[in-house]
Amino acid sequence: MAVLYGFEVALLFAAPLAWVLAYLLRPVRNQWIHIGAFFVVPTVAFWLLGSVLGFGWQPLLLIPWSTVGAAAAIGRWAVRKEVVYWNPQAPPA
Repeated sequence: MAVLYGFEVALLFAAPLAWVLAYLLRPVRNQWIHIGAFFVVPTVAFWLLGSVLGFGWQPLLLIPWSTVGAAAAIGRWAVRKEVVYWNPQAPPA
C-alpha cells in the first residue's frame, strides 16, 4: 500500500514539480543553484502538501520532508556534468 501511495504522489505531484522547476531554472548556469533549489523547493512543497493532508504545520516536520528534497538534490547533482550550455548568440561551429 505504501509503495502504491508513494508512486501516485511521485507521479502526480513530484514529477510535475521537478519539470516546472527545471524549466524555470534553465537560464541559471550555476549548477549549485539548481542543486540547492532542487533541495529547498521539494522539501517545502511536500511539507505544505503534508500539512494540507493533515500531518500538521510543525517546523520539526521539515526534517522528514527534507529526505524528499535530499533525494531530488542528489538526483540533480548526479547529472550536473551532463549539462550542455547553449548560446543562441554564438556563431555556429
